[in-house]
Amino acid sequence: MVAHVLEGSVRKVGNHLQVTAQLERADSGNRIWSESYDRELGDVFRIQDEIAGAVVKALRVSLLGGAAPRSLNTQSSEAYLVFLQGRAKMATQRLTDTQLAANDFARALKLDPNYGPAYVELTTAKLQLAEFEITANRPAAFGLAIDEGKLLIERALALNPEDAQAYIERGYLRAFSDLEGAEQDYRRGIELNPNSARGYDGLASVLYEDPGRRDEALVMLARAKRLDPLEPKYDVLKAIFLQFGRGNLRDADTLLTGVVARYPLYQPGLMRLSDVRRFEGNYADAVMYGEQALKLDPLSDWTRRELIQNYADIGDALAARQVADEAPHRLPIQRLQLSIVAGDWSQAAAIAYASFADGTMTPVSEPYAVFALRMDAHLRHDFSRPRAVLERMCGVSWNAAGVPSLPSQMGFGYASVALADMLLGSGDRDRAIRLLKASLADMDYVAHTLRRGEVWYLIDRATALALLDDRKAALAAVKKAVNGGYASTWSLIDVDPAFDRVRAAPEFQNQMAAIKAKRLHEQQQLERMRAEGRVPIRNSPSRAAHAGAGAPVSPS
Repeated sequence: MVAHVLEGSVRKVGNHLQVTAQLERADSGNRIWSESYDRELGDVFRIQDEIAGAVVKALRVSLLGGAAPRSLNTQSSEAYLVFLQGRAKMATQRLTDTQLAANDFARALKLDPNYGPAYVELTTAKLQLAEFEITANRPAAFGLAIDEGKLLIERALALNPEDAQAYIERGYLRAFSDLEGAEQDYRRGIELNPNSARGYDGLASVLYEDPGRRDEALVMLARAKRLDPLEPKYDVLKAIFLQFGRGNLRDADTLLTGVVARYPLYQPGLMRLSDVRRFEGNYADAVMYGEQALKLDPLSDWTRRELIQNYADIGDALAARQVADEAPHRLPIQRLQLSIVAGDWSQAAAIAYASFADGTMTPVSEPYAVFALRMDAHLRHDFSRPRAVLERMCGVSWNAAGVPSLPSQMGFGYASVALADMLLGSGDRDRAIRLLKASLADMDYVAHTLRRGEVWYLIDRATALALLDDRKAALAAVKKAVNGGYASTWSLIDVDPAFDRVRAAPEFQNQMAAIKAKRLHEQQQLERMRAEGRVPIRNSPSRAAHAGAGAPVSPS
């Protein structure tokens, strides 16, 4: 457990560094010691030694036989300062800062080509940009970042074969294609540096990918938190694990609310709190936190897409359009929701097909894209093209007798259910029925046996039961989904052809009325937030022209 925390600030004034440092107790915040330094730029390492020595003296302990610890890795004070600037920018987790940090690490390497840690940090920065800054050439950019990262890490390890952080960052690289190899690298890094919070954090992410090891992942994350208690990333990651791995929205919300209270400018905390509030059905709150997160990091396309979806689901098509129009990288997938709201299923499907092909699709947009493929197929009575796409998505295989085999649906069940819908549409009823039953069985297995929770499968279950023509069970599942607060594509249930046979039932109409009441409530909440200045007023002379955009149009 960390008992003391060292904080400080550094300012560069001309050729001088002005450094302030203070040592506090972690439990109470009481200050033990503070000091200020004003030194010439070339004395950066001496300042570091002075601060370390003062801390040692303040704690009345002896480190390394009385010598102040120092890890230079470079003889260039300028390279060291530029490196530290890059690290500080990376800590914000904003893509706009990550771009600047990558430039800093590249500059540090120009100043000292043998500066191993700069190679490691440059790898991380470039890979994060390639992964999360979504552009039209995303697959190529990501592949290039992987290849370049491998070379950078090899260079770092050639300079220091026992560089713990190099192994940890290589684990991050390998996690995209080789989870076993990634785990080996993370464990090697931790072996070399048992106090590496980043090592435990990375190991936790790898372990999480195996549903049977998710409790172990939480243990690793707790170790990272103990080693670095002031880093908000670990609470955010734990919230993600609880939300998506356990369906525990309440505890995820509590964690993220605490992060945002302590670090109101920490973009990942705001983005993820917006996500949780959306899954809880609190769309106005989701809009508020999404607007704050996007303002901090306009390059975060994940944040932008969720904000577009939240505005569309709450019934504000104009605001959704404005958020899409402001994107630094204009992509067709950002306009998927606009086509859906307009009921233009042909355009929505075209966007979906293009995004699946060019790699700009993300899990944020995928449920809506799959829904668009289904709607367009029913309108065209052409089920072959979406069938091919959906078979690849859900990974189904068929034996000679036509019995399906599905990998566990650790995301959602919409792809396999949509494929069954396409099979029904094309007249292949036997395979469709088998696939629907297999999908329902797998949803139960993942939700209960693997303890992922039911929330992720409520609407997919209702859709599957409706397609099986089990009307009573389908209506009960719709009610459970609506009462649960969140339903993926909840605003689209009323136009889904799967529910045509139960649409007239009073129970179904009651749930549609509940959805409409929920939307109205969230609209009123949003207007109050705008009036209070908590959400920006997105307005333009064309607002009236778009005000009539409402629910999407059914093909039936």
